[in-house]
This record gives sequence, C-alpha cells and structure tokens, in this order.
Amino acid sequence: SGNNWQSLDGLQYLPKLSQLSLHNCNLSVLPKELFQCKKLEYLFLLGNSNMDFDKVLKEIPISVKVLNLSDNNIENLDTDALIITNLQKLILNNNNISESNLEKIQQANKDLKIQLK
Repeated sequence: SGNNWQSLDGLQYLPKLSQLSLHNCNLSVLPKELFQCKKLEYLFLLGNSNMDFDKVLKEIPISVKVLNLSDNNIENLDTDALIITNLQKLILNNNNISESNLEKIQQANKDLKIQLK
C-alpha cells in the first residue's frame, strides 16, 4: 500500500496469493499481473480514485470474492458489470453512492453483501 506502482511484475511467482491490498497506490487501471493470480479472493483498492471502477468490475479476476472500493469518491457503479463478477461482498465505505444506484446494485445481485458506511 501507498506505492506509485503501475506494474506488479513478480506476482506471477506467487501462485497461492489470496489477498492483495493496493491502498493509496494512485492506480488508474488494474495491473495486468493480477490476472495471473488464480487464487486471489480478496482485493482491496481503497484510495485509488483515479480508477474507472466500472471497468475494474468488468476486469477483476473471476476468483475475487471480496472487493473493497472504500474511499474512492464513487457515485455510481454499473450494475451490468457487477452481474458478471463472482463477488460475494462489496465494500463501499466512504463513497458517495446514490440511494438509487445502491438499490439497483442490490436488485442486480441479491446474494451480494454490500457494506456501506
């Protein structure tokens, strides 16, 4: 966390990696190396407000079950993008998600647990 990396070269050598925190790393896109982490279940992207989170949802590895997007000034998320994920929990603390968007997210995936403080 807290790095300005744009590449995570070397992750391919961690085949059992299951959790990754990329807090405040000033990322604008998901590093391509994440797709080589077949056991990655927990991905934390707090404080990376330069990212296009609709694109992130379309690209996150299928293995990711918990996604933390707290502290990113998110106002809306694409519900169609959420449907194609395998997420079980989405953490959206300290964002500006509209009530109507939150309702759409919950209707799109009734099994998805959403944490919003």
